[in-house]
Amino acid sequence: MESNLLQDITTKDGLIYDRGVLLTASAADEIARGVGYQSSEQLVRYLESLESSAKANRDWSLMGSSYITPIICDLLDDRTFLTPIEVYQLMKKLMKIDLSHVKRVQWGSRIEAAIIKSVEDDYGVTLEHNKTLYHPSNHYFCSTPDGVNFDERFLLECKNVDSLLRYKWENGDGPVIPRYVYVQTQWHLHLANMQGHDIIERALVRALFGGNDDKDYWVDYDPGFGSEMEDVGKHFIENYVEPGVAPPIDCSKPYSKYLLSLYPPDVVKDKNDWLITDNIEVISLVKHALTCRDACDIADDALQLAKNKLQNVIGEKYGVKTTEGNVSWYPRKGSISKSKVLSELVGFALNEDDHTELFNLIRLIGKDAKAGRKTNPDKVRRLKELVKKHTFQDVTIEAFNSLHTGEPTRVLKLPNRK
Repeated sequence: MESNLLQDITTKDGLIYDRGVLLTASAADEIARGVGYQSSEQLVRYLESLESSAKANRDWSLMGSSYITPIICDLLDDRTFLTPIEVYQLMKKLMKIDLSHVKRVQWGSRIEAAIIKSVEDDYGVTLEHNKTLYHPSNHYFCSTPDGVNFDERFLLECKNVDSLLRYKWENGDGPVIPRYVYVQTQWHLHLANMQGHDIIERALVRALFGGNDDKDYWVDYDPGFGSEMEDVGKHFIENYVEPGVAPPIDCSKPYSKYLLSLYPPDVVKDKNDWLITDNIEVISLVKHALTCRDACDIADDALQLAKNKLQNVIGEKYGVKTTEGNVSWYPRKGSISKSKVLSELVGFALNEDDHTELFNLIRLIGKDAKAGRKTNPDKVRRLKELVKKHTFQDVTIEAFNSLHTGEPTRVLKLPNRK
């Protein structure tokens, strides 16, 4: 009887909720008496003890906006900074991403505080900074908006955006919020509007571009979308996180790394130990892989042929304009632009001393390339060592290999995907 009466009952800040709705004192007392307690205060203490026990026994993290956002965006075919398998590993504490020691992240936090202060000054509002909001009835979920004031019905999400990424915040029709920011902000609004206060109908997103230009965007609360996100998050936790079952295999590189962590090289003890099977699904999978490989080879050849023909058509011109878009074949001299990209990528994970040495080496190679000189092989070798020493090495090695050597060339640029 008790379990049925308490099935939808939760508590927060000494108050009792039924399916997320705050109960009056008399209704709370009636529930308490129905399960054998003399007052709602005793019931609150009981529920809090159950919640504390559940948290102590839970071996996974709550789902906040940084976890629900990539899951939703992945369903919308708009992959973001994390894939579902990475969300799973982070929530299960199988992996950890700690960037608190990185200076760029530290400065980002300082700039974020300045953005919040500017919003408070501009709108005449005082905000609670980084207040964690919990779902009143579903303890899976939480949210931490950058700023919130329930009395003023004001919620803020701020973004510090590199000027090179500004194009993602506008299109031909005007300003636009990237999808991942929209999803994240809707999650903040959804959790904020479950705290027993007046409904916050819209949230402010202030984006600072390049450190010197800001723009305000407004996001209207969509309760239907919020409920859909809840359903998706609940499904993810109950089907994958709680039972410890990885999400379905996808085509992402993080999933390949996850599989490698499950089956590292040292688990293979005998090169003659083969899996021999006549399973129809396995045979079909091998056949499908071969078909895809052949299709990729054909597509690569067809693409290169089309590029060569376009280059021949463009000839001495800068490019060609068509109804399908513009194709440029622009000249490029030796420059350090690639070096700057590499420095940004690697610098994300380097300590200060290594970053200084790395940047100096890249600048030297860039100058040599621009002047058409060959760089000292020892310098190149040292740069490779630094790149391999730190994280993101797959990305950085690729960027390193694409560094221009100083010989003039031309780059064919196709229209952006529609």
